[in-house]
Amino acid sequence: MPIKNEKTVLDAQKSAEQTASVMEHLFRAPKPMYLVFPILFVSLIFGMLISFDKNDFYKTFFVNGILILALPTYISGFISVPLAESLGGKLYLRRAMLMSFLCLLIISGLLVFFRVIMHFFDDQIKTVEMMIFGYCAIIWLRHLTLVSTSNSSNVRSLPASLTQPVLGFIMVAIFLSPFGAREVAMTVIFLIIFLFSVLILTTMVTSPMKKAFGVNGLTMLRYSLDHITEGGEEGAREVEEFFKSFSEKMDVHIGLVAFKKGEKIKNIMVVPSVHPGPFGLLGGSNLPQKLSESLSDICKKVLVPHGSATHDLNLSSMEEKEKIASNVKELVSKIEYSNEASKFIRLSDHMDICAQYFGNGILLVHTSSPNPTDDVDYSTGSAVREKSTQATGKNVLFIDAHNCAKKGVGCIYFGSSKAYEMIDLTERASKMVVKNLKEGIKVGYSQKTGYETEKGIGKSGIQVMVIQVNGQRSAYILFDGNNMVMGLREEIRNAIINLVDDAEVLTTDNHIVNATIGGFNPVGSRMDKKELARDVKMLVKKALDDLEDVEVGMVTGFAKNISVFGHENVARLSSTLNSTMSVLKITTFVSLLFATVASALLFILI
Repeated sequence: MPIKNEKTVLDAQKSAEQTASVMEHLFRAPKPMYLVFPILFVSLIFGMLISFDKNDFYKTFFVNGILILALPTYISGFISVPLAESLGGKLYLRRAMLMSFLCLLIISGLLVFFRVIMHFFDDQIKTVEMMIFGYCAIIWLRHLTLVSTSNSSNVRSLPASLTQPVLGFIMVAIFLSPFGAREVAMTVIFLIIFLFSVLILTTMVTSPMKKAFGVNGLTMLRYSLDHITEGGEEGAREVEEFFKSFSEKMDVHIGLVAFKKGEKIKNIMVVPSVHPGPFGLLGGSNLPQKLSESLSDICKKVLVPHGSATHDLNLSSMEEKEKIASNVKELVSKIEYSNEASKFIRLSDHMDICAQYFGNGILLVHTSSPNPTDDVDYSTGSAVREKSTQATGKNVLFIDAHNCAKKGVGCIYFGSSKAYEMIDLTERASKMVVKNLKEGIKVGYSQKTGYETEKGIGKSGIQVMVIQVNGQRSAYILFDGNNMVMGLREEIRNAIINLVDDAEVLTTDNHIVNATIGGFNPVGSRMDKKELARDVKMLVKKALDDLEDVEVGMVTGFAKNISVFGHENVARLSSTLNSTMSVLKITTFVSLLFATVASALLFILI
């Protein structure tokens, strides 16, 4: 079994964390109606800096505030959308209005700056020149925003970029004087300078993705932003086409435990060793809900805990989820049922390993809580299954509880001391459960849905399955979320300590919750912990009331030719994205500095 290069592993983990942290700085643009008054207020206040005459209300407020500042802002916000879309772009009115408002704030800030300068230099800078520079400067932000979020073509984005500056120039030319040949020349030259600086910036920013993957980085940024901020399947097809371009085919381990009452399957627990990411509805994200829907004709109560998989095993497209579901259906037909099971046992060292025998196989669960960890990689999970199978001759399913998160904590990779400890503990636990088999098993189930994805819990909500064997009651508590804040797992276990003999808290690692503003969104980070503990306690009580005799069976297999990101591609992609961010920071500063210095020199020379 291959051992990954340690430096590559650490770099990939660090890069993935840095990439995820970018989402913390995203925000959703407000509705246009919420910007109407702020635009008017800012325009009236800062319009007084253009010229102020307490005896001329019309000029001070209506001309300067409304016509020169507010009107270009309002009009550009509304006409930029149809103009951009007529040239093949995609622009939302919320974004267009916010962009125009931010540009108004820039102009207002420059007005303050110039008025301070003019105080010391005896009004050597004319009001017209001040306004020309302000409206030229905003072309930099407008064009950068539009090529990043609307259309990556500089030529096709240019008309929408020019709307606010051109409208501003027209108002300045009509209501301020002088506006002659010199002012026209300044306008054209300043515009060229700022546009040229943006062109340099966008060219340098797109080069890392071009070299590594042959795609325009700004185009991918636009589709990804659309998917995160607009929701649904917006931008998904385009991003997944990019994922497919570098994905690899792989056979992935899947297995399931089914509980049957008479001829009807009551519950199914499916454990696929693929990663339910990267985010939103892309790739393997929302895999638990997808499998539940696909298996609804067989069983309505489907649990999909997290198997052993890192971002290497992100599915490349939504279609791959259909392949997983199809393979699961095939496995269901191969299950052999019995009433043989074992009690739930727990071995503890630097981590906990839980084990329970079902029908003809062993279910193993790992948790390192209260010590935080991220994913357990595929190779470690494979080693766990292989060693336990060799020791017992039984089918083995391995679940990563994924229930204690902390930023900066890495995954458990094969070859590490944690991985070897896990393999040893699981082998010992497997040997113990096969020696203590009992006949007779009961299962009870309950579920609560309706949680908000933005608060860290996906559509499958919270599911509880209680198992009773030989008088012992154990609970498997599954949250449809991406990991869990430190301490929550312990708080939940304490809340139900008087209801069951033992319990483990699991998460699905569903990355649908990551496509939210803020990015990092483990269970409990945006919801009250006590409320979650109360919900679980209520669900455990319902599951206990639902207990009934069943037969149980386990089956394992492989889903063939599943398209996943691949072992090295996650590190390559994350490193490239972070290189782009590094280039962006430097070139943004240089680009703005160049445009500002060049424009300042023109003030002196023209």
